[in-house]
Amino acid sequence: MKSNRLFAQQAEPAQEKAPKRSAPETSLFLPAGYTDRYDNQPYLDLPSDIVYQPHVYELALRCARLSGAKKIIDIGCGSCEKLSAVADAFQIVGIDNEAGIALARERLPQGRFRALDLEQGLPGVSPHLFDDAVVICADVIEHLVSPEPLAAALAEAAQRARFVVISTPDRERARGLGDLGPPANAAHVREWTAGEFRRFLTHTGFPANTAVGYTVNNDVNMAKATIIALAGRDAGPTAKPAPARAAAVVHTYNEADIIEETIGHLISEGVQPVIVDNWSTDGTFEKVEALRAAGHNIALRRFPDEPTDQYLWASQLALTEELALDLDADWILHYDADEIRTSPWRGVRLAEALSFVEACGYNAIDFTVIEFRFQTSRPDPSAPFEKQMTHFEFALRPGCFRQIKVWRQGGARVALARNAGHAAEFEGRKVFPLKFLNKHYPLRGRVHGARKVHRDRLPRFKFERERSGWHSHYDQFADTPELEGWQRQDLVAWNPHLFETEYFVERLTGIGLMD
Repeated sequence: MKSNRLFAQQAEPAQEKAPKRSAPETSLFLPAGYTDRYDNQPYLDLPSDIVYQPHVYELALRCARLSGAKKIIDIGCGSCEKLSAVADAFQIVGIDNEAGIALARERLPQGRFRALDLEQGLPGVSPHLFDDAVVICADVIEHLVSPEPLAAALAEAAQRARFVVISTPDRERARGLGDLGPPANAAHVREWTAGEFRRFLTHTGFPANTAVGYTVNNDVNMAKATIIALAGRDAGPTAKPAPARAAAVVHTYNEADIIEETIGHLISEGVQPVIVDNWSTDGTFEKVEALRAAGHNIALRRFPDEPTDQYLWASQLALTEELALDLDADWILHYDADEIRTSPWRGVRLAEALSFVEACGYNAIDFTVIEFRFQTSRPDPSAPFEKQMTHFEFALRPGCFRQIKVWRQGGARVALARNAGHAAEFEGRKVFPLKFLNKHYPLRGRVHGARKVHRDRLPRFKFERERSGWHSHYDQFADTPELEGWQRQDLVAWNPHLFETEYFVERLTGIGLMD
């Protein structure tokens, strides 16, 4: 059974409604003239065929599973319907008013519940309840006449909890620009925009860099009309960490047009490039030699000992496994020459982000992959490709949803070759719940694309393809001698800020990409 917060039925005749008043409190960060609804109706979490805030709960559950949290605390829990499926894996703690707790106890008798007046915050709740927990507060705060006490309590909880996930509707996305209330939902006192809500959270004690974006309101129309905020000890650094010692093993074959850009990016991110060239014929090796001669800290070698007409990926992956044991680095990145990888936090370099991840107790990182495409309506791009290729699509191939290609190297050898390099496998692996970003530039124009697919890849894949079934990602172009590119209307324009907010859940978890 799916659930939705609906209005409670009034047992007595309706009373004369209290007047609607404009909110005078500047601490709420609402615009001048905004009208609150102080006559808001109570609500109950009653059965429905619509699931509200589906990705809010999916994100929280991913964080709980990967962080090793023992508890999930749902504040304003209602019936706890969305957590019933995981009640055997986690201790479920629900906090709500008396009516909500009565529903929760009936639906989830094994849970722990406490009835509180959320207008007062979380009075009497021990701070230790939040230790190593994941906290959810989904579409609750808009129901409160005085939301500051609860927001302040959540900010305090975020100092102890692994993650705190908060959601609330965005009034302008729900009803249009310039909406000044009162809320159309008769159970809501007030509603914010994302910018206003961010300022409100900061005012009540959340870090200034708390991540705020948008997610879908429900599983029917999938409109991005809900604000989502993510905080907690593991959600991101509040101060810049010291950089970790990191090295990226980059296998190259005929990547002369992009290799300097890739190496420059790695160096700027505090990561040492370790280039393993598969006997390129286009000057890739020579370009790296020139960078080394200019004084850059780059390791360089060719592999195998002699040129080959086959792309022996398994052997290259086995070499990466060996190199990882000997490199003077704590973190290893298994890295392609046509990638630009970044941390999920603006202004935090990869080396610094790795240090934060390690301090939180994790030793591996997954990635969301977005693929930048050249367009039919534009000339072939040239370097720098990060600036020249401006439109992307999410990579939706099955292998792109498992990209655990960065790890904290211990004394044992990781396994890459047995899974085509999609994931570093090792005992005790603990993957950080939030994905980093991989900006991928595999086909860089008509000329480059045709050469790469039909000369540098498909013919050289033959042996390993027959042996292991790998390398199917260019099959769609096998019968297309000339690559025409992508239509702009089928792609998404790259804008870092809009990407961070509009694809908040997708970029951090991959949730929702296949919906």
